[in-house]
Amino acid sequence: MMRSIQLRISSPSVITTLPRRLQGDDLEEYLSSDGSFLLQLKKDSEIRFGPAFYKAAIYSGDGKLVLDFGPRRFFSYSTSGLESSKSMGPWNPTSPSVALVELLDPNPAPGKKIARLSVFDILRHAPLSAWDFESLVTHKMWSSNGLLYLFRDVYTVYTLRIGSSSLASVSNSKSPHCFLLGDDFVCVIEESGAVSVFDGDSGALLASDHLSCAGYAVRHAVVKESRNAVEVTLKSKADPHADKLSCVIAI
Repeated sequence: MMRSIQLRISSPSVITTLPRRLQGDDLEEYLSSDGSFLLQLKKDSEIRFGPAFYKAAIYSGDGKLVLDFGPRRFFSYSTSGLESSKSMGPWNPTSPSVALVELLDPNPAPGKKIARLSVFDILRHAPLSAWDFESLVTHKMWSSNGLLYLFRDVYTVYTLRIGSSSLASVSNSKSPHCFLLGDDFVCVIEESGAVSVFDGDSGALLASDHLSCAGYAVRHAVVKESRNAVEVTLKSKADPHADKLSCVIAI
């Protein structure tokens, strides 16, 4: 039976400030939810006019090396440029596992895989699941119960069910603004202001609506730490100096 949900969109309001942007450091560090482990990414190389690649290592809370990924190269977790929030980090919020995207081949032949998404179990030093893709993969977010991971490649928005390691294709939208709401719902926001909510396992469309902001386009969106709402910033299509607007999408 298809679940019924209610999609709520607040009235637009004027905002005057935007989230602080990261400075693009050569070193990134991410602490696990319980503070027991630290993921460290050190910049290794980069493609001109393209992404940078990082060496990865895991340390324990007392600074001892737990897992070194050696010469393997991974993508930054801050490629979106916006200040990270806890819900958008690499660590599973309920267990010592971490999601990483690895570069397989910077110059692959047509039809070959270029990136691998892996969820690593730090205690076992082994991947829980791994999937290869023919395009770059963007990190997204974990569900609050740690059972679902949301990400996308160039073509598709996916959810990965931890435990069964099942991968579901949720949406063919090209929008980068996709989020998990609650533990089971995927919210996709188009630049045009169209909003769709899908079931995280089946990909079934559950609700749709549109931001009531004529003449405005979505600039960026940030999931709230409650994980039950997304705050959207919109900009005027005609006047770059016009006030930006903000509204909240919730279920």
